[in-house]
Order: sequence, then C-alpha cells, then structure tokens
Amino acid sequence: MRTTNLNVIREILLRHWDPIGICDVPEAADEYDHYAAAILQMLKAGRNRDDLEAYLIDVMTSRMGLQGTNTFRDKAKRAAHLIWTSHV
Repeated sequence: MRTTNLNVIREILLRHWDPIGICDVPEAADEYDHYAAAILQMLKAGRNRDDLEAYLIDVMTSRMGLQGTNTFRDKAKRAAHLIWTSHV
C-alpha cells in the first residue's frame, strides 16, 4: 500500500472537491488543509473510500451549511475516489 502525501490530498480537495469555489484564489490555498489532515488520519486508520465520501459530504452540509445537491455529492464522490486511488 502506498501512503498518500498530505499535499496530494490538499491538491485533490482544491481541484476536484472545492465546494466553495476557491481553487483559483491563491490567498485561500490553505482553506481545506484541516479537512486534508483529517482525511489523512482517516486513511491511516484504515477507513475506506465510502467513509471519505461521507466525510466530505458531511463537511459540506453540516459544517459549511451547503445544500446536499447532486453536484456536491458528485464532487465528494470524485474527490474520495481520487484520494483513495492515490492511496491504495
């Protein structure tokens, strides 16, 4: 099993998840770092891709207060898949 670098997770969150649309704002490049660190810990704890997706959806809806639209769910699914495949 490969280990996923925090920077890889950070980049995936910025480029593929980005629920608040900040990927092109250099000053906001660290906006998702807390979530990236939590995902890295989840991977280290053996959590699976579905867990990552559920976490990202929870962050969007519960913590950011965004509506759980299909677009957001698709972004969470895609980001979880990319993170997972970079890890295994």
